[in-house]
Amino acid sequence: VFRESVLCAIILVQSQTEANDEVLVSKNKSMGWPKTKAKEITAAPKQQRETWEAEEQNIAKTLLAFDEDPEWRSEARKTWKKLGGKKLESAFRGANPPIALLDAQWLVNFALRKTKRDGKSPILPYRQKLPPEAFLSCEELIASTTKKSMPILALSYCWLSPEHPDPKGTTLQLVAKKCQQMLLDKDKSSFPRFGVFWDYASLYQHPKPSKKRFRTKDESKLFEQGLQSLHLVYSHPYCRLLKVFKYPRIKANGGTARINYNDRGWPLVEDAWSRLTPTKWTRVDDLGQVKVAGGAIEPPLTPARLGARLEQAAFSNVEDMPLVMKLYKDSFVRHFESVHQLDYCAARWGDIQITQLADIVRGGYLKAVKEFDLSGNYFGPSGCKALVDSFSSRKSGCHPTILRLGDNCRISSTGIKELARLIVKVEDISIRKCGVGYAGCQALAEAAEKASPNVRLRRISLSENPIGSTGAGILASLLVHCLVVDLSHCDICNSGCKTLADVACTMVHDSPLEELDLSGNEGIDDEGAVHIGQLVRHCPKLRRLVLDKRLLLKNKGTMTLQASNPHLEVKWSSNSSFSARVSRRRKRR
Repeated sequence: VFRESVLCAIILVQSQTEANDEVLVSKNKSMGWPKTKAKEITAAPKQQRETWEAEEQNIAKTLLAFDEDPEWRSEARKTWKKLGGKKLESAFRGANPPIALLDAQWLVNFALRKTKRDGKSPILPYRQKLPPEAFLSCEELIASTTKKSMPILALSYCWLSPEHPDPKGTTLQLVAKKCQQMLLDKDKSSFPRFGVFWDYASLYQHPKPSKKRFRTKDESKLFEQGLQSLHLVYSHPYCRLLKVFKYPRIKANGGTARINYNDRGWPLVEDAWSRLTPTKWTRVDDLGQVKVAGGAIEPPLTPARLGARLEQAAFSNVEDMPLVMKLYKDSFVRHFESVHQLDYCAARWGDIQITQLADIVRGGYLKAVKEFDLSGNYFGPSGCKALVDSFSSRKSGCHPTILRLGDNCRISSTGIKELARLIVKVEDISIRKCGVGYAGCQALAEAAEKASPNVRLRRISLSENPIGSTGAGILASLLVHCLVVDLSHCDICNSGCKTLADVACTMVHDSPLEELDLSGNEGIDDEGAVHIGQLVRHCPKLRRLVLDKRLLLKNKGTMTLQASNPHLEVKWSSNSSFSARVSRRRKRR
């Protein structure tokens, strides 16, 4: 009953809002005002305009103070280089750069202006008709850089006609409103100014192609250079992307049709470029679309996958499709040629997304990548199998040295059986909190035995897995190869410590082990500490040992450890398994 009453209330509010909008539109028609709702910029109330004018004065004062401060400019230049701005300078620098970024403040003022004759919304001109004050120079961009992000907003939208992308000015109103919010909201946009990349105003266009008025040779050359730099703007991890999903209905097939962002060619490519670089913070804003909480970071699209989608997409100019495919393929290859680390930690990926990543590996695009961070995701054994098969393919040429798979409980021992032949080929592996049990340990030991003596594994983290003493005994064979072993919070007791010590005693050569973590195993007491002392005696290179702090109360075990290796550093951890669970719960909250 409560649910039905809430739904009735929502329907009533929506119907009342629609009725108010219809009354507003009819009133605008009778008064000769533009056909825009009250919430849009062109119909902003007087108080909002006064607030914006006052804020403009504050922005001008702030910019003047920043421009006159040499320390600020020096610090901004260092931040620009640190965030990777050097890659973009070739596209923005010069008196006549290939890409000219619009000044956000100028764009807002242009959208707020009305013509005196009919009061229609202004239409954004192409680049050749814009005044010089409409653009920001490269030096102004560098001076506006902060530690959080770069002062660049890239626009991704649909063209409504072949000659002009926004003939009625509706997209201009949406974008200007967003820019105004960013300039007024100092918490989210801490830089005093920023540039907007709008392809129609940032790249040289044909003035009137229908009247055979085209770009000059110099303009065409700069236009080609700008096209080659588009992927740098859309894929940069510190440039914000603004997608426009809201458009007026257009005439089509004797009626009207609604434009869908995901059915257009250029927006699909721009979205694909934005996927090339994963980021830890949200840099994508959607205008006119309902946001779904907890969305996953989309994996990059291979040129083959994007080509299949572009075949079903629509272009305002049909001749653009081969150009778009060539631009994306070239930029895709160039981008991953210089990437040595892929960080998709906590990307909320499942088996489908991991399979898409496996396609990129199988295609031979990630030959330079040495580190994969896939921790904090939700893929299972099928995703593990796809990943291992892609690395094993002949064309891939990818040989990672570091692999992070922690905090993924769906992997379990079944997934470890698939990953075992890959794990022994990497140098550093983290499978913390992945639900690995006895069967997973057995699969690892068997893979290491088959690959011996060509096992490359040097560091392994198996913390917070229900391995137990039996699993620890099976993994004892890894002491021959590994330098660092993390078995914290693995339910190991005294018998597991005894098995580790016995294996170390039977080794022909001394173990290369340098660091061992056994903290958080509450089953280890004074007897287990004695067995650990025997293990330390047969590992002369061991320099760091982590145990629970409560073992300090056991004098016999402590004395045994101190006598085993005088160069050993024993770190006493106070985090038991219970306190570790509590701290993780607090972090999640």
